[in-house]
Amino acid sequence: GWITGAFTLGTILISWIGFILTATVVFVGAARSFGAPSWVKSAIIGFILVLLAYFGFARLLGLRMGEGIIESLI
Repeated sequence: GWITGAFTLGTILISWIGFILTATVVFVGAARSFGAPSWVKSAIIGFILVLLAYFGFARLLGLRMGEGIIESLI
């Protein structure tokens, strides 16, 4: 249920809040489904991993990712 909910929420949120925050939400949902006890710790880890993915794909490779709140600040 957590993974389904996270992916559904991610699909809805991607156009509003962008790739970085949406992927962090999906990461937290997936981590929770695997039994992660702390959603805050999962969010921090997920945010760092998503930032690395964003810079790797969007900046270095020039691929277009969902633009949102954080992407406009970077």
